[in-house]
Amino acid sequence: MEIEKGEYSWRYYALRAETSSKRPVSFSMDAETGDFWNGTKTSFEAGGTFKVSKFYSLGLEALTNSIDIGRRSFTPKEFSTRIVVDITPNLNSRTFVQWNNETEVVNVNFLLHYIPKVGSDVYFVYNHLLDKDNRYRTLQNTGILKVSYMLRF
Repeated sequence: MEIEKGEYSWRYYALRAETSSKRPVSFSMDAETGDFWNGTKTSFEAGGTFKVSKFYSLGLEALTNSIDIGRRSFTPKEFSTRIVVDITPNLNSRTFVQWNNETEVVNVNFLLHYIPKVGSDVYFVYNHLLDKDNRYRTLQNTGILKVSYMLRF
């Protein structure tokens, strides 16, 4: 799909509702409609977070877009979940899993964060892409380690 070269101005209308994220169960909802490049887009997003305890939480989210550009229409949908584990104040992990119907790829992102002392951090990040159509075969995986250590003189 090609977007014609030129200037675009977008006007859209949005509605958002959410409950307090400090509560054990929280919800959010977004609806939006308006201009999108040389067409229109209508979006709806809903999600919720469930705090199982002060150490564990689970978030779920769904997003759908209805897009019309020129003579082409499509409806991308995205589903994701987020798992947070706060092991100690100095050690926590985050896992994010996402799928969309356009690429049919599952993206898994895992982060482990350790704080040995204030001002210093150790991060381990692992990303994994899986092909849903081919029995969840690995498409790509990456691991990254980042160490930041503060020295005072």
